[in-house]
Amino acid sequence: MNTSPNIDKFSKEGVIFTQAISQGPATVYSLPSLMTSAYPGTIKVKKWGDYINESIFTLAQILKSNGFWTGCICAQDFFISLLGLNRGFDTLSTGVDLKAEQVTKKAILWIEKNKKKSFFLWLHYFDPHEPYRPPNYIKIDTGHTHEENYDKQVPILKNRPVDTDVYGGLGGIPDYAIVDGRREQGYYVSLYDREIKYTDEQIGLLLDELKKLSLYNNALIIITADHGESLGEHNLYFTHGTFLYDVVVRVPLIIKYGKLFSNSQIINKQVRLLDIMPTILRILHIRLNWKIEGFNLLPLIFKENKTPELYAFSEYDEMQSIRTPEWKLIYHSRDKRYELYDLINDPKELSNLVVIEKKQFKFLKAKLESWMHRLKPNIKPSSRPLDGTTKAKLKSLGYVQ
Repeated sequence: MNTSPNIDKFSKEGVIFTQAISQGPATVYSLPSLMTSAYPGTIKVKKWGDYINESIFTLAQILKSNGFWTGCICAQDFFISLLGLNRGFDTLSTGVDLKAEQVTKKAILWIEKNKKKSFFLWLHYFDPHEPYRPPNYIKIDTGHTHEENYDKQVPILKNRPVDTDVYGGLGGIPDYAIVDGRREQGYYVSLYDREIKYTDEQIGLLLDELKKLSLYNNALIIITADHGESLGEHNLYFTHGTFLYDVVVRVPLIIKYGKLFSNSQIINKQVRLLDIMPTILRILHIRLNWKIEGFNLLPLIFKENKTPELYAFSEYDEMQSIRTPEWKLIYHSRDKRYELYDLINDPKELSNLVVIEKKQFKFLKAKLESWMHRLKPNIKPSSRPLDGTTKAKLKSLGYVQ
């Protein structure tokens, strides 16, 4: 079943990173990290109400100060400004529950208007996010869904967790994600697949427009996601957050820039979302006079010999993890508990090997502790109380109780 034909076609002209890792399993963690090349704990943005301190410069601010016309089109109007990601954009177009086709239409108009400028445009599609409500015309063959138990009946959770920063969905379908009163696991998997296909269709239209405007070959185009989605894995149904398993922190990443690297390639070495910003800045020959936590990925793309091994650290609530392409160690600081997984032989992360692989555990534990106790810049936490409207919107999307 091919749910992303346009992205797949695009990927054959760019660089595919098969092991790209988000720095958190939820938007509030990953987007600020992506746009500042800093870990959530470094910039102290880890829950709704936190936002990026004004002493920290975002990618948009850096590009704007270097002569780029900057724009953002986002399907949800609340979290761009709520997280402090609105700074640096010359134009900011958002809405409430904008569908992918609306985001694409706005993007095409924006590009047509600004095509003669050096521009940076960030598009944030939101459709593959619970609750899943794809357009009726988007069809897939549900007989080929990857779920083995298509007709499995899943409980509906009416009560949310007490902790307002813990997502629902653990043990059943959260009430905010219910569609048409259905309980079949496979039904929601098919809805999610249709959401992906719908978004892919709109991305295809956008790429076609870039070709019509003769911008496609010279544009630096990056497709990624801020987190994954659990469709029942680890007993978490149709949401994200909650834990640090690959199902919610491993994301797609494709980079295309025909002016610098035109041959398609697949890179299996591990990278992180916070490596995207320094890669963009290196391509544009923009230097910073402060330290960021990500690395430029061009040496990997050009297969240079001296490329550092990039350990991927992720954070959520009172959990931290370290990941290599072969191993994952998760630490639960609340109860001082560890989980160790062999990602090659146990990609679903089901068998905790802490007491068996003692040498590997000791090695990754030391690396994780070193990262957790690293010297971080003295950044003042910034937060604001959530108003009633914002709380209601966050609740409707499963972000808070």
